[in-house]
Amino acid sequence: MQNKLDPKPLELGILDDMRKILYDLRALEQETQAKGIVEPIEPVTVNSQRRRFLAQGGKWHSFSVINDGPNSVWILVNPMLSNDPHRVDDGEVHTIDFHRARISEVVMWCDPGGHADLRVVGLK
Repeated sequence: MQNKLDPKPLELGILDDMRKILYDLRALEQETQAKGIVEPIEPVTVNSQRRRFLAQGGKWHSFSVINDGPNSVWILVNPMLSNDPHRVDDGEVHTIDFHRARISEVVMWCDPGGHADLRVVGLK
């Protein structure tokens, strides 16, 4: 005579694993969908001193900078994770879009002696 195992504990384990996977997928979906909150930041003047912009109340999906000049500005997204700044010239519009809530901080500065008037918008 063969001993049969009760399948109920195994079924419960599989169902629990599926529950965890579905929970993780739901969290990922919520992270990838923008809430539609547009955060215009007051126009600012940036000079050679680094200026930090922090996402308040949740990370940004995208971040746009309109450089009204007169000089170029350097932009660094999430400086704790990246050290590769992007140059935005006078009159240029630059958008960083990660398609999910990943932007927590943006740092901007000009070359020594320069300054730039900027309009900045974050999207959550």
